[in-house]
Amino acid sequence: TVNGAPLLPCAPPGIWCFHKPAGTITTRSDPEERTTVFDLLPMGMPRLITIGRLDFNSEGLLLFTNHPPLAHYLEQPSNAFIRTYQVRIFGMSPHKIFLAQEPLVIDHIHYKPLGVEMISQGKSAFWVNLSLQEGKNREIRRIISHLGGKIDRLIRTHYGPFELANLQKGKIIPAPRHIVTDLLHDLPQQQDAPHDT
Repeated sequence: TVNGAPLLPCAPPGIWCFHKPAGTITTRSDPEERTTVFDLLPMGMPRLITIGRLDFNSEGLLLFTNHPPLAHYLEQPSNAFIRTYQVRIFGMSPHKIFLAQEPLVIDHIHYKPLGVEMISQGKSAFWVNLSLQEGKNREIRRIISHLGGKIDRLIRTHYGPFELANLQKGKIIPAPRHIVTDLLHDLPQQQDAPHDT
């Protein structure tokens, strides 16, 4: 209790899957007063943080958690959680996208090979699945620009064991409990306790 008032019990560690719309910013507040992903969350949610980010023009699967060690664990490149994106590209020949399967150096930044799976080709654009582990800042956009192309849609469909599936834009649902339980079991012991940074 605090001043005689009982405290609510802590919510158990959890992960939530959210379908981020394009044109929203992954932050709690924005000095430019743009819509944030937190503005779209329903009332009554526990205090959440995002696991990774999606930039303003990107859409798709964004994960939230109420447990910072889980966020840290899922964000670490060394833990090799694959992120997959459906990307619509124009302004370049489709065959050039396969150059992304090789290591690249762009502006002195080293990028590991991407997984590439062609989905469909049209007259002026094509769709492709791109998979990565690192998730460096604007990685896919920088690579496509380096190859001479432009992106007009970028949709994250998977993050590790989590998938966007048919989740509607702006909606949030709890992740499957068995997946969260498995991840909690895999957390290194030192991440279970708070620590100073």
